[in-house]
Amino acid sequence: MVDAHGYSFHCEHVLPVVPALRKAMNEIITDPKPRSERWISSSYHKSEWDKPESKMASAEYFVHNLMSSVFFNDAVKTIPPDAIIIEIGPHFLLQTLLKRTVGPKALYFGLMKRNEENNIQFFMDTLGK
Repeated sequence: MVDAHGYSFHCEHVLPVVPALRKAMNEIITDPKPRSERWISSSYHKSEWDKPESKMASAEYFVHNLMSSVFFNDAVKTIPPDAIIIEIGPHFLLQTLLKRTVGPKALYFGLMKRNEENNIQFFMDTLGK
């Protein structure tokens, strides 16, 4: 269970900011690229992974990710036991859960860590691994 402090991160409550978010994301992601087959999406159900909108790392994909339910359990089941897992999130929150689910042969890296004094150095150290 993840303590969200009473706020859902992926839900309809973010709908009021979607137009501004979509506009800002379109300014940042001007040339969307196809997502790698290794990029496992938890914002689309596995049955939707072949849809064109789920295949591109586009502004629309990331907006959808923020406002949609998370299919975490389904996504985790597709991770190979010897994978290199990079958690792109602010707290390296899922490491323990991933280790229990995927297993000890996988390698786990987080890009940020809560209460880390120097997250830039933490990020650079992680990249170096």
